[in-house]
Amino acid sequence: MSIVWKFGGTSVEKPETIQQVVRLFERAEERPRAIVFSAFAGVTNTLLELMNFAQSRDPGWQSLFDALERRHKEALQQLASDDSVTRGDVDRELGSLRDCLTGISLTGDISPKVSDIVLSFGERLSNQIISAAFRANGFEAEYLDARKILVSDRKFGEAHVLKNASYQKIREHFAADLPLQCVTGFIAASEDGETTTLGRGGSDLSASLIAAGLEATRLEIWSDVDGVLTVDPRIVPNSKLVSHLTYQEAMELSHFGAKVLYAPTLQPVREKGIPLQVRNTFRSDCSGTLISNETSTGKGIASGLSAIDQVVLITIQGSGMVGIPGVSHRLFGALATSQISVILITQASSEHSICLAIRPGEQAKAIDSIKQEFELEISVGRVDPPLLEEDCSIVSLVGENMQHTPGVAARVFDSLAKARVNVVAIAQGSSERNISLVVKAGDRISALRAIHSAFFEETPPSRCFVLGVGQVGSNLLSLIPQQESILRERFGRTLVVAGVANSSKYLLNEHTSHLSSHFSEKLASEGTPYTEISELGEVVLRSLGHGDVLVDCTASSSLTELYRTCFSNGISIVSANKTIQTQDWETYSELSQLARSGGCSWLYETSCGAALPVLSTLNNLVLVGDTVERIEAIFSGSMNYFFSELAKAVPAEEVYQKAKEEGYLEPDPRDDFLGTDFSRKLVIVARTLGLQIELDDVEVVPYLPIGCTEATSAEEFKNILFSSLSEIEARVSEVSSRGKVLKLVGTIESIKGSSAAVSLGLREFGLDDPLARVSGTDNILACYSRLYGTQPLVIQGAGTGPKLTASGVFTDILSATLTQRGSL
Repeated sequence: MSIVWKFGGTSVEKPETIQQVVRLFERAEERPRAIVFSAFAGVTNTLLELMNFAQSRDPGWQSLFDALERRHKEALQQLASDDSVTRGDVDRELGSLRDCLTGISLTGDISPKVSDIVLSFGERLSNQIISAAFRANGFEAEYLDARKILVSDRKFGEAHVLKNASYQKIREHFAADLPLQCVTGFIAASEDGETTTLGRGGSDLSASLIAAGLEATRLEIWSDVDGVLTVDPRIVPNSKLVSHLTYQEAMELSHFGAKVLYAPTLQPVREKGIPLQVRNTFRSDCSGTLISNETSTGKGIASGLSAIDQVVLITIQGSGMVGIPGVSHRLFGALATSQISVILITQASSEHSICLAIRPGEQAKAIDSIKQEFELEISVGRVDPPLLEEDCSIVSLVGENMQHTPGVAARVFDSLAKARVNVVAIAQGSSERNISLVVKAGDRISALRAIHSAFFEETPPSRCFVLGVGQVGSNLLSLIPQQESILRERFGRTLVVAGVANSSKYLLNEHTSHLSSHFSEKLASEGTPYTEISELGEVVLRSLGHGDVLVDCTASSSLTELYRTCFSNGISIVSANKTIQTQDWETYSELSQLARSGGCSWLYETSCGAALPVLSTLNNLVLVGDTVERIEAIFSGSMNYFFSELAKAVPAEEVYQKAKEEGYLEPDPRDDFLGTDFSRKLVIVARTLGLQIELDDVEVVPYLPIGCTEATSAEEFKNILFSSLSEIEARVSEVSSRGKVLKLVGTIESIKGSSAAVSLGLREFGLDDPLARVSGTDNILACYSRLYGTQPLVIQGAGTGPKLTASGVFTDILSATLTQRGSL
């Protein structure tokens, strides 16, 4: 029985991780005969840098080499300090590497052959040191240079292994009873003994070839991930581990971009029927992903989802292609002659057109080849000049159980339609185990999330896009990740922030579940500028889907069209922005209708009383048939705080500064002191009751010196206010001397049909009145109705502050997303 292991660079990055590999070997029930190791993490890139520095005769290569030398010698010292033999071997290897680099610096030339020699030192050094680490821990182990057992052609940089010759050498080498073999990955030798490298994923391929040559019972590839996931976790944070794949599924996923798998690796073990297991070095308790010829029972319809980020689409079409034999042969023959690999092909059943995808950078050569091959047909108009569409991506859904299962394609296209992703081209093989779609590159992430949600998530994550990153927005973005575990435990759901924006830039959150705590700085430094709200609207539509939510934490009055766009596309809106809800009645009514017809929510509880349940309570009263007769409310936490503190004889200027520091005041203090903000809240309450009230309908009884109302800027207002503070303090003191208090109170009364009298002003209250007892930043609403006649329904509590408002916004988000999707 033979088992082969392979460890990548991150698994042997430093002495501590190498010791972890040794412990895995020690605990293994079935120990491998051979372990293939990559170079230490980052070493291959360092060798490339060294060659470039040496070629340009940059003396900096000497210090970079010294750091590389020091890293390997220190690793050997920590792992096997008494192994003088290996120390001598490592010194000789480093000396040879230095000689190669010196030669490059003298000649200024790096041939592919020389490059392969230099790059081979990464694996040669790591495996000698690792084999010494095994011996230092009491295990018999030998260093094996793979150039002794793997034979390749002379295509330096991406050599092809000659399997039969290699298998023969592998069998001959392992015929003896050998200790553990620590084998260099990535490198081989030509039939003439020249050093070659196997290209990207070469160490995985080395392990696969050795396992095939030994006809091993299993190949295990260890890395820093749990196995193959349903999709890239940087794009979909709640991607899932795939416990089992067939070789066909694995080949399809690797072809279309799955990073864990390297397609050539699969072929040798697949031919020999050897199971391949992908495991995590740092989570050995996880069983990983098993790839074999067996089809697993109990799997879902699809197994995985992958994508190729950038491709170029070429279409050739024309009436001269219909019914003409050999057109495809000529097309692909021309591309093959030009060494162009075709990733995806789709052809119309009418034979009128053929569409294919290739890698970026090859389009000019491909177009020239096609034009040359079909020169005659193009000249007479029987074939159109080839059409080019750049900046595309391929998204592929793969699964054995997709075969003969009705409705798979329908579910794919339904999910993409809801995410507003347009499909440019479609390809599906006759095996039905793969559906591949070409979309614009900007839609790739939305497409992956939409399809993953449809096939792999019972409860897909809710997504939100936050506008405004001031005090409320910042507190909200801090709150969301704090509540993640509670959402998962109570509702089995997650809430993902898809992006944030301020008035000039936006930042998309494409790779992690939550934005970092430095999102504000990142928005400033890495955000994408925009000038028109319509541009931002396009970004929001690409980021959110049906049932997701836009969060408006701004005070902007120019977002009406964005609201229309979201509601028309089934995107709910949670708003702490009072300006939109208090536009003219016609616009407000139109937006409300759009939200209803779009099947989404428009929630703005925090527009009145921060996190107090004011609007939801009033709305419920209306729904149960109660008739509201009068409302009395203190809705300005900032003004209530201001007058409450003055009543305590605290200096007015000190009160003002404290209110500003605590975030109680609006960005423009006139909104608070002149009653504008309070008036908007009264309009919102009135409209919640079904009253057609405009902002101009609110009668504001003047309560500040006239100069304040005439100020044309926030700064001018502040100056006038401060010069008048003694007058305000005197009035508060006089009222207090009579055993009463001053409160800024709003009233909605004389309600008839859809009209009412709405007013706002300072009123005196006796100390036994409920409104008189409201202190600090508290808000209060007293509702007199048919059900609550003599004893009003009272809602009271803290009504201002960014943290409090953020919590109310978060509650609205939960209502808009989780309730709509059946989780609450």
